[in-house]
Amino acid sequence: MIKRCKTKVKNWIKAFQAAKHIDLKPLADQLNQLVQQLATASDQLEHVQNQLRYLELLALRNNQRQATYFGANRTASWNLDNLFFVVNVPDFGFPANLIRDSAYEEVNYQITQYLWDWERPFLDIGANCGIFAARLGNLTRRIPTQIFAFEPNPEMHELCEINFFNNGLNHCHAIQNAASNTFSPASLWVSPGHSGGASIDSNGSQGEERGSGNQTERKVEVQCITIDSFLQKKGIQKPSFAKIDVEHHEGQVLEGMDQTLTAMANDPETFGIIFECLEGIMPKILSAMVAKAIDQGYGLFHIASRTRLTRISQEEIKNFPGYLLLLNKAMVAKKLHQSLNNTNASDYAANRLEIPL
Repeated sequence: MIKRCKTKVKNWIKAFQAAKHIDLKPLADQLNQLVQQLATASDQLEHVQNQLRYLELLALRNNQRQATYFGANRTASWNLDNLFFVVNVPDFGFPANLIRDSAYEEVNYQITQYLWDWERPFLDIGANCGIFAARLGNLTRRIPTQIFAFEPNPEMHELCEINFFNNGLNHCHAIQNAASNTFSPASLWVSPGHSGGASIDSNGSQGEERGSGNQTERKVEVQCITIDSFLQKKGIQKPSFAKIDVEHHEGQVLEGMDQTLTAMANDPETFGIIFECLEGIMPKILSAMVAKAIDQGYGLFHIASRTRLTRISQEEIKNFPGYLLLLNKAMVAKKLHQSLNNTNASDYAANRLEIPL
């Protein structure tokens, strides 16, 4: 199309040079039509360029990704970010996402790696096989920092340790405890086909198994700890960021780190927590801890996109299921750029904040 347009312009120039008198209106109409054709060609070219970029990205990912089946329908290995991961083949969580696009919760990962102060400790609470922590660990190999991955499921904890060891991530530590608000033992219900859905039993269910068929879950006894006590034992006063994904146990985890939340609320160092709120459900304990954090000055945000956060009130959580953020004042001031300020809105009405990724 662009070649045809060039040819037309050349012919018009020749005709104009040859003619002593010429009616310019038809020429103007033709030029207007030519401009429209060029605009269409430009849009088509941009579309083709976007498709080529996408294909290039897929080719790059497929070139980097490798898989090896170890047998017994138990584990496989994947190459992601030049890391060697061992995962469960029967599990439709991590393996399915790795097979599909070589990533898992990529938006959360991108946001976390930007908000986290790399020189201060990161807490991955509900780490599964350690893929999230390992990717962050890969970024910080040469930085004096520590990453603590809490995973109570014995099988996932073992894979987590293997993945850290295989990739030489000596600053990543797998902790086989359930983060909670107590030091007592607890029951963890584990599904062989969905290890990411393992949940602490808060109802005292009887028996060693529940469900049926492919949905059968088995009970595993695990030891609980609080994040506050763990940090005190390690001598850590100012962690930088935490990810909490523990299947409706987020409130207990937050209660178990109440001292940390209070201490970091008005601290000049940045501090934030990304946590899951499945289907907008707010158990009483989670609701109480979020309310307390907001009263202490934390901002509550919903992840609107990879680069944009929407500030919401606690009452609006049911309208924003998924992953939410609690960020202290220092985090908002130092890391985020305000893109819209509605002065007529209440304190926790929607504000837009940009993450410069």
